[in-house]
Amino acid sequence: MRYPVISIILLYVASTASMGHAQDVGPAQFTMPAAPEISEADPATQAAAVLLLRQAADAFRSAPAVIAKTTVVNTTAQSRKEVVVESMFGPDGFVRIESPDSIVDVRNGVMRLVFHQIYDRYIEVPIGNSMVDGVEAVIGDPAMAGFEAMLREGLDPGKWLEVVMMRSLGKPVISGLEMLQTQEGQPINRILVAGGYGTGWIDYRPDLKQIVGSHAEMSVVVNEDLEPFELVMNMTTEIQFVDALPSEIVFDPGIRTPVATRRDLDPVTRNRRSIGDQAPLAKLYDTDGKVFDLSTTRGRHVLLGFWTSSAPVSRKGIDQLESIYRQSLDPANDISVDCYAVNIMERIPDDEPRRLQAKKFWEQAGLTVPSLVESGQDVLTAWGITTVPYLVLIGPDGVIIDQQIGVDEGWPKRVLRALHRAEPDKPAE
Repeated sequence: MRYPVISIILLYVASTASMGHAQDVGPAQFTMPAAPEISEADPATQAAAVLLLRQAADAFRSAPAVIAKTTVVNTTAQSRKEVVVESMFGPDGFVRIESPDSIVDVRNGVMRLVFHQIYDRYIEVPIGNSMVDGVEAVIGDPAMAGFEAMLREGLDPGKWLEVVMMRSLGKPVISGLEMLQTQEGQPINRILVAGGYGTGWIDYRPDLKQIVGSHAEMSVVVNEDLEPFELVMNMTTEIQFVDALPSEIVFDPGIRTPVATRRDLDPVTRNRRSIGDQAPLAKLYDTDGKVFDLSTTRGRHVLLGFWTSSAPVSRKGIDQLESIYRQSLDPANDISVDCYAVNIMERIPDDEPRRLQAKKFWEQAGLTVPSLVESGQDVLTAWGITTVPYLVLIGPDGVIIDQQIGVDEGWPKRVLRALHRAEPDKPAE
């Protein structure tokens, strides 16, 4: 899930790791560079720069109402991404911040967070007088409120200097101050900054008392065997100080219902299954592309093993599933269970290529247990799966009897004992 403000460092770490997968990896997947010696500005220059930043915060806070549009462009050697965030701040703590992914609405001391990809729920919590504190309480990071909200609440520049740089430099310090002019001849105070990952600047218009943009050039050592990850961030913001906001700004959550916590909001964490829960149904395909309906297994014991090709450790769980499946084929073992390996969490977005990849993997590995493939992320969401391998034994009534997250060498024996104790499966009525 993304939030209204981009945290470049955190999002990059998330994108380079296989999130949600159990992995055979060491602790040093992401190596930060040694912090270089940062040349800070002399005290007089620093004081002058801080004064300009405080003037920006004072003007933003004291305006009757503010309308802002912030555009962030991140450029790497491989990609260019642009995000636009539109904000409105009115009297009595009213706030509305909208991005392509979300809406934050604050009025009458209540904050509401809508994430567009979650169609059925949104967060609604009382926050008092501070949106920044409210965001920290709900999300755990006050920076996710955005530097605009921090300006509106009159926070000291030390609280939002890192945020106005979109966290691209780590913890920045003021390293200089320059006087420039735009092409149209308007004055610009350029506040130079430096941090552990690079350098940049913040542009301030003294005639408007507004921050109008920031720039950063970042370099991070992801792995000593790889080239550094390099990113250029450019932020521009258009700010209007106005007497009043447009009337009739309506909050409409659609069909969503309010919840109070992130856990209750997230469709994965709130659907996480436990022993004794009813096993959910979801759309699956076999490796030949035929739709498979899990409801057709009712009346029989079912053993599912969830796996993904990007987490090698999940193969160990499938090997255990394969072993149980082969034993179930031997009448001498006197066990009755339907076994299926379910491929999830693949990075391939389209169903057909994902299915063909799973089929090829199965053939090359010499596996014989029937293989199924999820469509979209229906299974991931319905089951609340965050880690693979995930193995689950379901009874004839559709209730989860046992489950194993990760690899446990004792799991196959545990399942076989449960199946030997079970009554013979009867046809579903």
